Amino acid sequence: MDKAISAQLKAEAPAAAVVKKVQAIVWSEKPYLKRLKPNAEKLLQKAKNQRDQAAASASSQSNATSTRKQASASSASQKDDAAVHATAEQLRQRIVDSMGPDSGYTMAGLEQVPDKVIVDKSHEGEAIGADIGWLGVELAKQYPQIKSNATSTEGKTLTSELTAQLFNQYVLQLENPALGDVMSDSDVEETGAGGFKVKFWYKGDEPNTYYYFVADVEGSIYYLDPENQKTMLGHWK
Repeated sequence: MDKAISAQLKAEAPAAAVVKKVQAIVWSEKPYLKRLKPNAEKLLQKAKNQRDQAAASASSQSNATSTRKQASASSASQKDDAAVHATAEQLRQRIVDSMGPDSGYTMAGLEQVPDKVIVDKSHEGEAIGADIGWLGVELAKQYPQIKSNATSTEGKTLTSELTAQLFNQYVLQLENPALGDVMSDSDVEETGAGGFKVKFWYKGDEPNTYYYFVADVEGSIYYLDPENQKTMLGHWK
């Protein structure tokens, strides 16, 4: 044992088998080994130091690997964010171009909608075959503040002519890709409560299934489905 301990003290890395044997010695039961104890303690300390160094090195390598992975993930995330932003900007411009100058859609207004929301909603539209107008309308439903006042109605009185104008302005919000194009003879009728309505239907819907676009004297704009359920579209004043 004396030679084994001496050899391991000189070795760069103590042999695990020898270290275990030294650790197993019960010194109180083997007084004849007392002279070996100083070197044995040095060997155990050397083994502990090497274990600590190995653990520190492993931890350092792990941290370095983690840092590289985080940096790589961050770089990938930045690239993804840039791609999403570029796509969203293209969609914003297409919405503005498609809706026209009197629609109330502007780049500044659409900038209020997060890039990811615009891109995700566009994917929904692609799945159902919707056009860019559908995307603009859906975003305006979720973020009504994005539209500036399209055609000013300040100081105006609700008339059949204004109602026809509003119907043409809001027709994109009435579109339903599942039912086809919005159809109407554009005849304006009185509602009986000071408001006006325009009957419309969908090209792909069941025959004689009618909806009504309504503008009331309170300033609300909405439509009624065949079950007379109201869906708000906006306000004319």
